[in-house]
Amino acid sequence: MGGSCSDPSDTADLKRFERLYFQAEQSGNDEQSRVVGTLTADTEESPWAATARTVRSSRRNRPDGTAVAVTELGGRRELKYVRAPIPEDARSFSHVVVEVAVSEGFKDLLNLYLYRDGERLLYPKVQEVVASDQLQLVTFLVPSVLREQLVPDEVGVALRGKCNLGAIASISFVNAPLSTFVPPAGGRGVVERIGTHGLRSFGLIAGQALETECSVDERTTVEMSLGLLPGMNSEGAEVEVLIEAVSESGAKSRTVQVGYGSWHPVVLAQSWLGSGDVRIRVTTAKGVRAGSTAVLVGAPCARRVDPPGASARPEDMVLLITSDTHRADHIGIVAPEGFVSTPSLDGLAREGILFTDCSSQTNVTLPSHITLLTGIHARDTGILSNSEKLASSVTTLAEVFADAGYETSAATSVPHVGPGRSGVDQGFDRFDGPISGYRDGSVAVDKVANWISNTTDGPKFIWLHVFDAHAPYSPPEGFDRKYWTGGDPFEGERTAAPGIGLPKWLKGLKQFDFPATQYRAEVDYLDGALGRVLGLPQVREGVVAFTSDHGESLGEHGLWWSHSTLRPSVTQIPLIMSWPGAPKGVRLDAPVRQMDVGRTLLARCGIESDFGGVDLAKALDGAAPSSPRFLISAHHNSAAIKHGGWLYLQLLRPHKTAAHEEAEALGQAHLYQLSVDPTAKEDLLLEELERATQMRTALLNWLDSAPTEKLVEAQVLSEAQQQELVQLGYSGDDTTSGERYWSPESYGAAEWQASPWRRLFEDDDFTVEDFRRTMD
Repeated sequence: MGGSCSDPSDTADLKRFERLYFQAEQSGNDEQSRVVGTLTADTEESPWAATARTVRSSRRNRPDGTAVAVTELGGRRELKYVRAPIPEDARSFSHVVVEVAVSEGFKDLLNLYLYRDGERLLYPKVQEVVASDQLQLVTFLVPSVLREQLVPDEVGVALRGKCNLGAIASISFVNAPLSTFVPPAGGRGVVERIGTHGLRSFGLIAGQALETECSVDERTTVEMSLGLLPGMNSEGAEVEVLIEAVSESGAKSRTVQVGYGSWHPVVLAQSWLGSGDVRIRVTTAKGVRAGSTAVLVGAPCARRVDPPGASARPEDMVLLITSDTHRADHIGIVAPEGFVSTPSLDGLAREGILFTDCSSQTNVTLPSHITLLTGIHARDTGILSNSEKLASSVTTLAEVFADAGYETSAATSVPHVGPGRSGVDQGFDRFDGPISGYRDGSVAVDKVANWISNTTDGPKFIWLHVFDAHAPYSPPEGFDRKYWTGGDPFEGERTAAPGIGLPKWLKGLKQFDFPATQYRAEVDYLDGALGRVLGLPQVREGVVAFTSDHGESLGEHGLWWSHSTLRPSVTQIPLIMSWPGAPKGVRLDAPVRQMDVGRTLLARCGIESDFGGVDLAKALDGAAPSSPRFLISAHHNSAAIKHGGWLYLQLLRPHKTAAHEEAEALGQAHLYQLSVDPTAKEDLLLEELERATQMRTALLNWLDSAPTEKLVEAQVLSEAQQQELVQLGYSGDDTTSGERYWSPESYGAAEWQASPWRRLFEDDDFTVEDFRRTMD
């Protein structure tokens, strides 16, 4: 329920932006999820036709220890596939749940296919499967079948990836009630998207009602958006929605026709609502069959115009910009003259503070953004890939701003930091981003510029994410080859080539200095786009932070056009901050962390919170932080410690990507004196072995102190669906237990005992000279 004030005539007590929350009217509908049909491998006659190099019957254990029959499918790269008729009484369902085990694989995938009269009905649904000898449940959501938009008569399940052996025990068809698919009432709301645009939403099921209340004065409007839940309605569908308002002055009602495929904004003026405490009720109109459809009620709020003569606080506008894959040395104000043009970012730096030694905590997009937006180190979230999702129990920066009365919006440029996949949408009222692929940063910039320019009342926190500097470097016309001074880079004689195979976007390249110039052109283009937001008066006067998730290696240390390292080219990132009263044009050399930006923004707005991190403004007094900065890489391949001008880097797993010239061994270590060698060209490990040993001990202690429970969303099923399937021996906690980050024996105890990298640090009888001879 929205908050109400004791005296609505006292505008000082009313927030300029008040988020409204809906409660659902009790319907008496106690429909539950139910399994409508199951195919199992323990029937006398196999329920499915199996295709694989080897097919045999066997038994596998469920997590509770129960052994059940399975069909084993063998063959490393061959197709492993089962296909079966769907029982006639099970052909209306919302989920398909496959009980499966895969062994000795990496990134194993399970594909679901549905057929009608032999014809495939939809693109395969894909889920990743964890390699394990035990059976696990993999759930596919197919609401279009429940809504009878598809009527399949056959199901197919295929094992993809590199698994040597797969085992399928059962395929179940689950019918869940419509309430399973709609965001629940009674909470904060959930971001739901129609097209690219998502809004904090509540679900309205036909035949039920949503209610809220708020206090209204003469400067109040109530705003919301209505839309039809995608996948639950056919294209061209329309639903009539009834909105009622009851106040001391009486009752009013109006109807809104809601069509498919877009949000329909609704503005309720005070002259219609009445004054004082107003109760608002939203239902589907008469004639809409109960339970037949679902409507989304998005981003409801009470917005109040400032009284005459009032002025907004500058800190009512907070803008956080993250430029994906942006190196710290690719900003004009810190680069050599003519190297790259970034007048917009240079102007921001002249109006605020340029932090010249800011470090990211990891080297991959989603984990780094989660760290930034939670103030929790990537080691402690346990999220170290772009495919994981933040647990809903974690408080995000947007949620803290929302609780402080800020309207919260985000515009992003890639799907894996968007709603439904990342968890970082928690706390946002509005979230716009691509559903697939990546989009030009100017699209996200224009979304944000429009939001700022067209909604002037109430405090705002906005996150703008752009992706242009990420590979492949393909700047648009007018910037393409702007920094390239040679001829056609794909013609003529080859220059010294990197020791890797070229990615597809560089096939045929002859001049290998060319991609780095295109990267600069991408940054140049992006800066021009950002100028359209940074130049807005509200932004110039407000609180602004510009930073990145990680940088990019452009050939340094044998890593080409990628960021799978923790060296400075990747982990040294830009940070510029400006706020009302901040010193202008300051260059701050103190070592700082990107994960502290959120806490700093909150402090500038006077918001007290236990949000993680420290206030970076404290570094302005000249006292450099003395604590080490710890880093951990994607998939916990490596970890590092920065302290006292030194960087110690260690491999936690054997590692090589297509972008690496050379593989790196388990335990391999490096030491650089960044205070005199900022690009980490000279490895001083053997010359400074005692220092390296001390830093290694601190790093491994830090890794060993990591929480065992990770902040990962462990289960995609709703609570009702989890309870329905608990009979199969599975549970769905909000967190998952992760393995130790540093466990070299897991790669072979004997091999690790003999490793020269272990012996260098742990064997007193193994000298540096012994190490050199061994490595030679």
